[in-house]
Amino acid sequence: RVVVRALDLFASALRVDFLPMIPRLLDHEDAEVRAAALRAVSKVRPQATVLREGLEHYCPVVNVTALVGLAAGGWEAPDRIAGELRTHVTEGTPLARRMLARALQLRPVPALAPVLCELARAPETDTRVEAVHAMRAAGDPSFVQPLIELLADRSVREEARQALVELGAPALAALAAALADRELPFSVRVHVPRTLSRFAEQRAADVLLRHLLVESRGMIRYKCLRGLGGMLAAHPELRLHPARLDAVVDRTLRASFRALHARVVLERGGRERDERRTSSHKLLVELLRDKERFAIERLFRTLGLRYPAENFRRIYVGLTAGTADERSSARELLESLLPKQL
Repeated sequence: RVVVRALDLFASALRVDFLPMIPRLLDHEDAEVRAAALRAVSKVRPQATVLREGLEHYCPVVNVTALVGLAAGGWEAPDRIAGELRTHVTEGTPLARRMLARALQLRPVPALAPVLCELARAPETDTRVEAVHAMRAAGDPSFVQPLIELLADRSVREEARQALVELGAPALAALAAALADRELPFSVRVHVPRTLSRFAEQRAADVLLRHLLVESRGMIRYKCLRGLGGMLAAHPELRLHPARLDAVVDRTLRASFRALHARVVLERGGRERDERRTSSHKLLVELLRDKERFAIERLFRTLGLRYPAENFRRIYVGLTAGTADERSSARELLESLLPKQL
């Protein structure tokens, strides 16, 4: 691992003082070292003869590295070798797939983008991670949609988010469209708000705030709310439209009172007639209590956005987990901070 990492660092820095070691390393007993040696030569001092010798090597890991080097150097048409690389993707070993992705990371070839997208769907996590790293290194806007789809994959989600942020405006526009696309799988959409929150831009904040009012899925609204909280904490210069926040507060209050009213009616009915207190009755009461708790948490998160100069988190903790004195103090603070109608 140390040798492989050192070779990749030398190649990235375009150093040449390691080149005398390459002939020996190309015959190293470890396949990853062989691939790293050829990868480094291809980056620092590419030679068609050396790379073509790699095609004749017995090791498939060296073969795929040589193919990428030849395509990157212009000695082979990417269209001609794409089929051979796809064979390695579908029928090759996990190591060959991973080293193919690593080679494309060091020497991006735009015409081989479809191969990289296939690698991002490989069965093994290591290959998918390397493929996303290669997409990130390429900086190609054509990878925006594949990266958004990869948000559903927990193993590469963080790397995909970083790549999208680095792609800038095209990624931001595509993420805004994805959040509005109700046909997009929920497993992807639910991770779009937090990804948008990584953009330190007013437009991203505006998109998240708008979806707090129009989004039908409660989990996605909650993700938008948390994303806005993180954005405002990291970038207090951002501005959120007060009227829209007031509308979110109003809707959240109405939802919490609906849950409260339903729970009170159920509990009253249970006290009036013992036979109503079934296991289903108990479950419904607890579910409504949960809805109240979640609504109150969302309410205080929204109030924190609406009045950023006040410490609503501390008030929330005092109301929900404090002593009787702390709860009383929190209520007094609310009365002094909030408009009368709230």
